[in-house]
Amino acid sequence: MNLRLAPGLLLIFLALGCAREKEPAEAASSGGSVGDAVVDVVTRRDAVEAGKRAKATIDAVQARRQQDFEEAMGETK
Repeated sequence: MNLRLAPGLLLIFLALGCAREKEPAEAASSGGSVGDAVVDVVTRRDAVEAGKRAKATIDAVQARRQQDFEEAMGETK
């Protein structure tokens, strides 16, 4: 196979949904176009959103730990 065709074929397969099969209910409810799917794959939107959720969780845990630390230091004074 010509290696120059590989990236184009990869995008076509990803756009057609070969990378991940959808459940019938999910496929019916999504209603997105192929163009939206390509944008999601190219921009890695799901990974970005997962990263944002993880950062929010980490920030919440850090805030709670800081609050606990300040309470503990206040009790020892």
